[in-house]
Amino acid sequence: MKELVSILIPSSTQGGFIREAVDSALLQTYPNKEIIVIEEEAGGHAKEILTPYLRTKQIHYITSSAGRAVAWNKGIAAAKGKYVAFLEATDIFLPEKLSEQVKYFEESAADVSYCAPYHFAEDKPKELFRLQYKYYSGKEVFPNLLRNFFVAPSTVLARKEFLVRAGGFNEALSLAEDMEFWLRTSYGGAQIEFLNMPLVKIRLCGAECARGISYEPLAKLMALRGLELLKEKISKEEQKRYGISYLLWSFRIKVALANLLAGRKKEARAHFLEAFGGSPQGKLLAVLAWTPFELLPARLISRLLRQIRLARRALVFRSA
Repeated sequence: MKELVSILIPSSTQGGFIREAVDSALLQTYPNKEIIVIEEEAGGHAKEILTPYLRTKQIHYITSSAGRAVAWNKGIAAAKGKYVAFLEATDIFLPEKLSEQVKYFEESAADVSYCAPYHFAEDKPKELFRLQYKYYSGKEVFPNLLRNFFVAPSTVLARKEFLVRAGGFNEALSLAEDMEFWLRTSYGGAQIEFLNMPLVKIRLCGAECARGISYEPLAKLMALRGLELLKEKISKEEQKRYGISYLLWSFRIKVALANLLAGRKKEARAHFLEAFGGSPQGKLLAVLAWTPFELLPARLISRLLRQIRLARRALVFRSA
């Protein structure tokens, strides 16, 4: 008999999409699976939307305090499967996803398999795109994750024993918990392997499903905190080899830009000045570099950054 796979679907504010996610899990060609929906916040609507599935016992439903890391960990603890699949409530599994990834596990000693994703815009669900990213396996995962995060949660199938042994996700991080987890475990020697097959569709959309621009400052800040935690674990020699100081500086700038994107000019200035350190020369450079932002209205800066963001997205995505 095929090994049991546990599919974890955390839900917070994405009630409008969770039915699609659950349906895609139910339609997997892989026969032996359980589906666990974790409601992240009190007052959510997932249970109400999924009542028909609960009546027929097609899914399990549990609740969790707010925070994606807490939800993932609670799902892992409840999972009975040998393998655990992560599915964001906004995303969609293609029918063969579990079958292909379990087959890959049966032929390897990997701790984690992650696959290639499709992306689609909320208003054009049939038009699929691929990221122009390079993906990595084994020892190449850690150094490249530092420079470009390419392991989306919904692409992952992992051995439960590995997730438990790794200590789960860091619940002190309210966002970017996945980035911290994969950096920590890949640095620690986890065998993470890329399966070059597009087996999931990731939704590109606005505030309702991607937590929106208003969440970006916190997401970038939590990613920065994750890098700071990593810095504490690695030697001075490794910090130099991997350019950790530069990465921390660049993420502080990203936090500042995310605040500008969200129209939070005061907070952006504080992070921008922090990025240049405490030396007199650094402070002077920071003030000079910040001057253009100081002179322009916050709304105009936000609009310009959104246009730049859209232009960058157009460069990164290509038609599938």
